[in-house]
Amino acid sequence: MDNQMERETEVGETWAREEEIVRDLRSVLGEKLLEAEIPTKRRVFVKVAEGAHREAISMLVDSGVWHLSTISGVDTGDGFEVVYHIFDHNRGVEVNIKSPVPRDNPEIQTITDLIPGSSIYEREIMDLLGIRFPGHPNPRRVILPEDWPPDQYPLRKDWKPEQLTKASRRYAEIPTKPGQVILQVGPQHPALKEPINFEVVVEGEVVVDFIPHIEYNHRGVEKAFEERTYLQGIYLAERICGICGHSHTTVFVEAVEQLADVRAPPRGRFIRTIVAEMERIHSHILWLGVAMHLIGWDTMLMYSWRDREVIMDLLELVSGNRVNYAMNTLGGVRRDIRNDQIHKIRKGLDILEKRTLEYRDICLKEDTLMKRALGVGIVKPELAKKMCAVGPLIRSSGVKTDVRYDDPSVGCYEELSGHWSVVTSDLCDIVGRVLVRVDEVLESIKMLRWMLDNLPNGPIREKVPKKIPEGEAVARYEAPRGEVIHYIRSNGTDKPDRVKVRAPTWGNYSAIFESMKGLYIADIPINFGSIDPCMACASRTTFVDVSHSKPKKWTWTMEQLVEYGIRWYENRGYKR
Repeated sequence: MDNQMERETEVGETWAREEEIVRDLRSVLGEKLLEAEIPTKRRVFVKVAEGAHREAISMLVDSGVWHLSTISGVDTGDGFEVVYHIFDHNRGVEVNIKSPVPRDNPEIQTITDLIPGSSIYEREIMDLLGIRFPGHPNPRRVILPEDWPPDQYPLRKDWKPEQLTKASRRYAEIPTKPGQVILQVGPQHPALKEPINFEVVVEGEVVVDFIPHIEYNHRGVEKAFEERTYLQGIYLAERICGICGHSHTTVFVEAVEQLADVRAPPRGRFIRTIVAEMERIHSHILWLGVAMHLIGWDTMLMYSWRDREVIMDLLELVSGNRVNYAMNTLGGVRRDIRNDQIHKIRKGLDILEKRTLEYRDICLKEDTLMKRALGVGIVKPELAKKMCAVGPLIRSSGVKTDVRYDDPSVGCYEELSGHWSVVTSDLCDIVGRVLVRVDEVLESIKMLRWMLDNLPNGPIREKVPKKIPEGEAVARYEAPRGEVIHYIRSNGTDKPDRVKVRAPTWGNYSAIFESMKGLYIADIPINFGSIDPCMACASRTTFVDVSHSKPKKWTWTMEQLVEYGIRWYENRGYKR
């Protein structure tokens, strides 16, 4: 039975767009729509009968919906559920379609013909939960090694690491035509700061096909969430990515706050957003230097990283840390911002604004960039939307989409409406991705000044219970690299039943890999680097003892990990 009307009466809101989506789905599905709920503004959850997911998604696609945020797989004990997280840009609502999958025959029809960008998410679920997607055009492994034991699925509730008997890296042979050669790039490569492998089929110097082997750094974070309390989960979320850890903690705590029916106070939401935009400036300036290094322009690397120190000093001023700021907590933030800190932030922003304007002017005139990047790595808007690309990649293809604008549910972005602009570029290439990020730094500076001018008084956090009521929630945010989404399912205890993480890099893989075809070999590093890839955060802690012929694998509790850390330092002469 639908329960959204009762919820709306309680909070005094009218959610016409959300109700319209439910009505549209019911008109198509009829009795196949089993449950519908509107737990909060801009969120719709529907459960459909087994096999009816394609009808529901077809209806949305026919109405102009194109963006699939991710797909979550959930082990419910007696079966599985597959949850499609689809964003309707026209109505500004995230539609979550849940479909049951039987345990004795875990199959659900693919949707790759409806949304091609779903391919990588379906392959992820095949690997980790063993759910098959009949009709999938490329059902190869994507996370686990290709010779991983076929009956072991790490995200199933009954799977234990001790079951692992064999896991090695061997890939199936790739067929080639006469004159074609397979070039191995990675997993260790000077242009790649994290491990990833590409098998590149080339004819002469031109890329014909591009086969990625993504998973060399899977840390089991999603599984680890299930063994930690919600408070401990914040620390885990922050370490998904070293550059945009605040973005991950923001969506994690916002999802938990939805489940607990708690909203952070205005000052807490403002501070949460201030740190988020400072993090964006840091990330974009860091990337600018790395990107220029990839094309051999190390002078710009040195200049931009000099100015990176300015924003890192400001983040340290506010949080005490240059990375892993630890600002977010359940119900708000952990630290306030003082007036003397605000004065120093303003001075730092003045310096960064001046330097960023100079960099924009230099980039537009410098042949080192233009001759290497203009017209290279083309991602047309049609491809970007087809593959569900996110962040600066899709905005540099001329598509005006940004979670802060489309779905301002997080932080104080609703209050910021009208005080900033979404940056786009019609170049569709690497230069466009440079200009989008440079201009986004200027927009973030504008947003920070407004927030500092209008920072409300009051408390910075609300109390959140340790045990979270049973339910499910989705939180989305525009991280520096693009949309990050966390889906949390609670079970009434102090630990989550399921946490699904989709980092921006995972969302951009499909489009950028497709854009490699037709490029020269020399363009591979900068084109891949143009999405600001973070392989570790796309991978989402497991110990492996490889000293035996059969590698042993195990996991530790938080208490065991802390005790190990203490012993490690004591053995090296440090005392408690």
